Amino acid sequence: MTIMSPTVTRILLLLLFTGTVLSIDIDCSSMAPVSASITPQSGSCPFKIHVSSKFYKPNVALTVTVSSIDGSKFQDFQIVARKLSGNDNKPQGTFLGAERAVMIQNCKEVSGDGYVKTNNKLLSNISFFWTVDKYVGHVYFLFTISRDFQTFWIRERSAIVLDHTKDLPLPKVPQENIVPLTKQINTADCGKTRGCYREPEGCWELNCKYIVTWKSIDNVIEVEMSMATGRIHNVWMTFALSDDTYEGDDYAFDCIEDFKHGVVSVSLSYIRGVNDIMELKEPKKGIVFETGSHYNNRLRCLFHIQKSAGNKHDYMLKEGKWHVLLGGGKAWDGKKTEHGLGIGRVPIVSVEEVDLSETEDISGISRYPIAKAHVILMILAWIVCAPIGCLMSMYYKRMWPNSRFLEKRYWFVVYWPCMVSVFVLMILAFILFFVDAGGYVEAPYLPLRAHPIMLIVVFVCVLIIPIIMLLIRCTDGCLQFIFNIICFILCLVTLILAIPTLLISLDYGRYYIPWWITWFLVAIMIIQLIIDILLKIHDFCYYEKNEERREKYEYSKRENPKLYIPEPHPVGRRFKKCCLFIHVFFTVVLSVIVIIVIAAA
Repeated sequence: MTIMSPTVTRILLLLLFTGTVLSIDIDCSSMAPVSASITPQSGSCPFKIHVSSKFYKPNVALTVTVSSIDGSKFQDFQIVARKLSGNDNKPQGTFLGAERAVMIQNCKEVSGDGYVKTNNKLLSNISFFWTVDKYVGHVYFLFTISRDFQTFWIRERSAIVLDHTKDLPLPKVPQENIVPLTKQINTADCGKTRGCYREPEGCWELNCKYIVTWKSIDNVIEVEMSMATGRIHNVWMTFALSDDTYEGDDYAFDCIEDFKHGVVSVSLSYIRGVNDIMELKEPKKGIVFETGSHYNNRLRCLFHIQKSAGNKHDYMLKEGKWHVLLGGGKAWDGKKTEHGLGIGRVPIVSVEEVDLSETEDISGISRYPIAKAHVILMILAWIVCAPIGCLMSMYYKRMWPNSRFLEKRYWFVVYWPCMVSVFVLMILAFILFFVDAGGYVEAPYLPLRAHPIMLIVVFVCVLIIPIIMLLIRCTDGCLQFIFNIICFILCLVTLILAIPTLLISLDYGRYYIPWWITWFLVAIMIIQLIIDILLKIHDFCYYEKNEERREKYEYSKRENPKLYIPEPHPVGRRFKKCCLFIHVFFTVVLSVIVIIVIAAA
């Protein structure tokens, strides 16, 4: 029995499904028609390729679409995927999934598949899939397409499909737009011939997250600035001078990469507030020389700025001492976008002030005690005071039935100061947050954007709850029941929102709180939750015995009104005391550790 070869099988299937064959033969390597009588078109191609993603992953199919730009239709086409680097013309990956108008064709003497149209039906667009089994570097799609038998466009290219494990390809731009690589900053000059501010302290430029240097030369200031970027492009770095340690009312020098055009430029801007940037009418006024580059995961700029160029901030270049602000973020179309507010994204500000006419070598990041005090007060309120107060009111009202302190039961002696402390601490935390932020500031993304709103809701609830509780005492009947429902809802909303509000505040980068502090607080809350569940189970198990003791006590009191009869102790007191000790011990100890770390960070 004779077995047909794969080639014969493809031809038979092709004839079966389409009834015709490819009209014009196209060479897989050159992507040109085999016939020498056909001359390719020199004008722009009216057809394009669209790929569903800028990146590819092994064994994940991308949708590739060949479509018309001006509505015209094509007759024949061939498409292959090739590596961007080197001279490797081998097709990469495989194609699959299209209508009968096209077929997969193995290119001769090379590996890989190409897609080829196989009948005379005219099409204006068609989609299919492409996949590859491993990373092969950056790739692009190359296609040859015809409108009729004599009108061909050959070797038209798609946009680059990126391999995220490789460095991004350098842009191909006109020679006049290519800026030479900016020289590396020599940190050996810091404190000698140049002033410097760098983070971390004493770093070499290639190991610095941020570094800026300045040197007074006659009537100009020479500034060098550099920032680590990682494997991303379209980034910016800012060097600003400020009279305080807060972002706002600052004049800045921006080093911005425009990856689309392959340039890095310097411009001036004014920072009105957090993520509130005002572009100046003359952003390059006073800049007499500039160069910049983004290479090897580092953005650099070097420029000269005149001391007396007629800018509003000229006086900052000539006299006085100023804090240095350094920050960075992502750019879009050569313009700055909002920076993040999380750890590592918020701009850093120097502790010391500098004079740009001097050669000081400084380091160190300003801390914000008011912001840290806000977090500490929230921890004291919602991790320490509120859980202990609620625990006493829910499970320990009858724990010490015959003991009093200042004529009050022990549970109330603990509960009342805890609730008053929550009220006072929450008010102080609310005030400190908005004093530190300079008003209401909206973060550019969630969950930080929700934090001020949640804080306001919790604050309002904390203010209203005591008023509702007073109204409950002053009313009775149906009105009292309504106030009880309102109080319950407000308390529930407060408890639900308070903890997320606290945890979100830990993500503010200006607090410089270590990431593991969040897990410490979560551990405290898990311990508190376990204790709460154990006490609920305990009360459920001993409910009937305690009620029986209570009924006997009430009966004896009624029968002997003149006798002093002590209230009975509840069953399981030792277990409840043990739970209370564990709850208070771990809450206080772990909270103290957290507070110390936050204060010292």
